[in-house]
Amino acid sequence: MNQELVIRIMPSVHGEGATSPVQWMVRGQASDDKATIRQGNLSDLQVWAEQAQEEAPEQWLELITVLLPGTLAGLQRLPVTAAQKKHLQQALPYLVEESLVGHIEDQHIVGLPETGRDSVLVGHLPMTEMQQLLDTLSESGIAPVSVVSENALWHTDAQTIMLLFEQGMVTIASNKKPAQTVDHDALPLLLTQYLHQDSDELNTEIQVEDENDTSAQDNAITTIKVLAEHNEIEADIAQVVSLADESISIEQQGINGGSVLSALASLLSEQRRSRALVEFRRGAFKCPKKAGKRWRQWRPVAWVAGVWIALEFVFYVGQGVWFQHQAAHYYAQNYALYKEINPGDRSVVDVRNRFNSLLKRAGTAKTDNGFLQVLNTMSRVSAQAAAKGVEPKSLDFNESGDGVTLNVAAASFEAVNRYLEVLRDAGLKATMETANQEGNTVVARLSMKSS
Repeated sequence: MNQELVIRIMPSVHGEGATSPVQWMVRGQASDDKATIRQGNLSDLQVWAEQAQEEAPEQWLELITVLLPGTLAGLQRLPVTAAQKKHLQQALPYLVEESLVGHIEDQHIVGLPETGRDSVLVGHLPMTEMQQLLDTLSESGIAPVSVVSENALWHTDAQTIMLLFEQGMVTIASNKKPAQTVDHDALPLLLTQYLHQDSDELNTEIQVEDENDTSAQDNAITTIKVLAEHNEIEADIAQVVSLADESISIEQQGINGGSVLSALASLLSEQRRSRALVEFRRGAFKCPKKAGKRWRQWRPVAWVAGVWIALEFVFYVGQGVWFQHQAAHYYAQNYALYKEINPGDRSVVDVRNRFNSLLKRAGTAKTDNGFLQVLNTMSRVSAQAAAKGVEPKSLDFNESGDGVTLNVAAASFEAVNRYLEVLRDAGLKATMETANQEGNTVVARLSMKSS
């Protein structure tokens, strides 16, 4: 089971500081765990913490809770509306501004909405004192995860007032008002206020409600429970008896667990489970470990998501490289095939478009058979007698159409003209592009197309 270090700064008539009385214990988080309670001041706590960390640094506690006394952290119960509950953190300074001494900006204020009530428990203490406390503890490696008000842990039923006598101080709590810790000399005034306030509220309820309704009468104070670690409180009990009415019974009870710290630790476990703690580790003093704990909870998910994203990235990069390689391979193949078909093209930029154009033209030529018709007609005419004296030298195919260009050598211009006439009679469109006399031979260039 996880261990917890619970540190209680005890209420003191001399105020809080380095010499403040402190109790601490290491316990399990279950409310019934027993543990050794140590007592001293903050300096003693620091010495103990340093020794514990030196002896077993790997076993040093991560869960550390500090309980603040009522003399250090104020506690109030204030009514709130539904709208204020919705924006509680922003509304808190305005709710407690009138009851605080000093500037509201210098106070660290936290709130806890109470279940089943239209009210909120408001805790406050000066920011400088909160920071000084955390700095003092951190010097010895003590980093509190939780800092709560111990007076918010005390609860009573509607008919009971609780009194806790300790170290010359007294803590008083009732069902309607949160616990307060004051000097012992202020008990007569404070207890009288508690008793009279409850009595006045009871009389008001009885006047408003029906005569036969006894629920208001059931809320009358009937018992005052007196708690103390030691039994030497006869004078305190006598004082309480003198202040209370005869109808109120005075009960002296032992503290649960034998010590105030044990009782508070038990209440701490119970209210932690119900999330009913007035927690001062909020806002500017939010514990970084809590944020780290949330990160540790989600870290496996983030790690898996990161690995998945990395694998996806590597996959897509690899896929891109592979497709680029394949594209280069197919380009080289297409280029080689194109050069085989059309080796005279020296300005190939887009092989695909040029190749498609060439195949389209070749397909059109194959369908029309124009080139074959021209060759057939020219061959037939050249065999005739009228073609004698004309000798074909070279033949070129025109890619842009179905015509051919024929270079011939003849004995005279008349022979070339007769040859053209015969070609035209055979159905070809024959023209002479050029003709030159080279000695005794006429060299001519003839263009022919099918009609």
